[in-house]
Amino acid sequence: ATTHYEQIHLSPRFQNFEKIYRYNLDAYKYMTNEFLNTGVPMNEDYLMKIHDNIRSSVSTREELLMLLYYMQPSEDNITYAHCLNAALISNVFSYWLGMSDEASRILTLCGFYYDIGKLKLPNSLLWTPGRLSNEEYTRMQTHTLLGYQLIKDKPIDSHIINATLMHHERNDGSGYPNHLIDDEIDLYAKLIAIVDAYEAMTSARTYRASMNPIQVIQTFEEGGIERYESALLRPIL
Repeated sequence: ATTHYEQIHLSPRFQNFEKIYRYNLDAYKYMTNEFLNTGVPMNEDYLMKIHDNIRSSVSTREELLMLLYYMQPSEDNITYAHCLNAALISNVFSYWLGMSDEASRILTLCGFYYDIGKLKLPNSLLWTPGRLSNEEYTRMQTHTLLGYQLIKDKPIDSHIINATLMHHERNDGSGYPNHLIDDEIDLYAKLIAIVDAYEAMTSARTYRASMNPIQVIQTFEEGGIERYESALLRPIL
């Protein structure tokens, strides 16, 4: 190993984490595809077990975030890994925000469900290198509505349904699909919006490297205070 990245990947703790993570990613992928094929909601207790299995493989929440930073999912697993990571990150952030056990559970489940609409769009659109065209970006935005349509009539907590629809809404009205502002946006959608941005920035893609923590904080500070809920953002930063 000649770089820090290689040292991490060769370390026993990362290799153990990666083994457990990938096993549970496969389980989550199977559950998600079953839901898409049958319409039967995923078993929430088993989703939380997937979270617990991965969380118990590390000693601290901070170590979990650090090891996630070094994971590199395959192209066909990127959307599933994005949601799984969001669920794991949501649980960490819920602890930092002092949320109750039940609120933490709901937020974690939001992470498992909120971007499911992306699985109704082609990977060629989702992971296009470079900037999307106006037409591509408009189609990309439909993933919130696609996800909402998948779960809106299911026996799923309303906060999870709202987070799926509203996670790209922004406090200043600049988001989509309905340009909601402030208290019109579900609290859990506001939290998932922060998680979503954090996960996207800290995950490597074929067309760009992941941001380091300082770059993430800088990005949030420069463009996030008005767009996100500052009272939720500050404890996380």
